[in-house]
Amino acid sequence: FCGATSMRILDMFISRAAERGMLVVLSNDQFEAKYSIFPPPLWYNTEYTETQVVRIWSALISRYMNRWNFFAIDLKNEPDLNSATWGNSNRSSDWNRAAERMIRNIGVFNGFFFIDGVYYGIDLTEADKYPLETGDAILNSRIVYTPHCYGIGIIEHDEFGESGFPENLDEIYKKRYGFLTKKGYPVLIGEWGGRYIANSTGETWNLWFAKWLRTNCLTNNIYWSLDPKSWYTPGLLANDYKTPFKHRLAQ
Repeated sequence: FCGATSMRILDMFISRAAERGMLVVLSNDQFEAKYSIFPPPLWYNTEYTETQVVRIWSALISRYMNRWNFFAIDLKNEPDLNSATWGNSNRSSDWNRAAERMIRNIGVFNGFFFIDGVYYGIDLTEADKYPLETGDAILNSRIVYTPHCYGIGIIEHDEFGESGFPENLDEIYKKRYGFLTKKGYPVLIGEWGGRYIANSTGETWNLWFAKWLRTNCLTNNIYWSLDPKSWYTPGLLANDYKTPFKHRLAQ
């Protein structure tokens, strides 16, 4: 990597992932080349307009479209509920309408378009009323709703402290995104995980959620994370990056 540009490093990463049979999703997580735990609230900012973001996506797709393992793009990681909306009234904040525009304008891409919910990615409630519609059946068929769902110790949702936990979460999660599969929409849990300490409420949530996914036909999922050095969730590998945590995988 010595002297390599960021794009060259990305080239090498995708190639090495392909050698190991690993699929790659490119995600719009940050606008600046610096580490931040939380992504920016919207799919654009004062420096990068929506048009510029579309151009960047088009350039990345053109660069990697012939890589067999480049199979999806996450158009915006976790739009913020305080800034992003899901509806049909505000061009500057309606994330669903922006996603439709970007999908139409990005150009040729044979992979999937991942669409997170608002509020840390979890809330797709309004997709019941306003499902994504690009006006192109082929593009529509490549849209995958990708809610993110984290347990105790990551984002302290009020429902974690309510009576009946964790069974009280069933109705809440179905309202936020579980209904999508019942309506025939493709859904993949784009991120999920939580603090996993034996005999803790965090473990209770992890075990309950894994079972809930199976019960509700939501077994397409991506656990966060494989990496043992993840800041806010325990990884599936020990610090040697080789030894799997069988207890976590068993869920």
